[in-house]
Amino acid sequence: MVRILILEHSRSNPAGVYREVAEQQGASATVVEVDQGEPVPAPAGYDAIISMGGDMGVNDTQAFPWLEEEMRTIREAVKAGMPYWGVCLGSQLLAASLGARVDRLPTTEVGFSLIRLSDAADRDPVFGRLPRPLHAFVWHDDAFHIPEGGVLLGGTAESNQAFRWGEHAYGVQFHLEATTEMVRGWLDPQSRASLERQLGPQGPERLLEELDRRRGEQESTARILAEAWLEGVRRAGAPVRQPELSSGRPD
Repeated sequence: MVRILILEHSRSNPAGVYREVAEQQGASATVVEVDQGEPVPAPAGYDAIISMGGDMGVNDTQAFPWLEEEMRTIREAVKAGMPYWGVCLGSQLLAASLGARVDRLPTTEVGFSLIRLSDAADRDPVFGRLPRPLHAFVWHDDAFHIPEGGVLLGGTAESNQAFRWGEHAYGVQFHLEATTEMVRGWLDPQSRASLERQLGPQGPERLLEELDRRRGEQESTARILAEAWLEGVRRAGAPVRQPELSSGRPD
């Protein structure tokens, strides 16, 4: 049985369809709510890691000191060959843990963007299965650079959106797993006011309506990615042994 460690950073952004697909294929999922104070476990005993989104950023280590421990765990796991799937914050954590910068965007990138897939995506065992063109829901203030040795798989005019590092570690900035129920949970008064300034007074409602219209399209695309990635998890073989922990921030 494939054993997957799921790291969640907000109860309003669960693994959703990614967890559903994994369990439908017989995987066992262990969910750790990192933002609620649950410690990030060592990767020993797991076959793969899924890391989800959250309100915080990778540069907010003073406010959220557990980010440093999570990045150390991610770095050591993927360098040992463990498959990884990071979404939004999870993609930024992967990039930062491997030494890449994560910077603040001039303005929030939000809505249904065209993800321009790279030539490398056509040859990728996961992204090569995606339909073209690819539109996906995005909502983020930070954007990752590609770490040394990484492969850019796709982006928008504003930011990188997907990359692979090694054979089985992926970071995706976009939210294919998002549902209207999830996004309503993200719309606290501050976020709603920000979106209204950017998109207009009815902007948040129009965004939710479009998300509802595109729900089937988004879910089917997420399933394609999840199923292809899980094939790689199974090919990766036996659980990764716990690597020796390093000290200090990720390089």
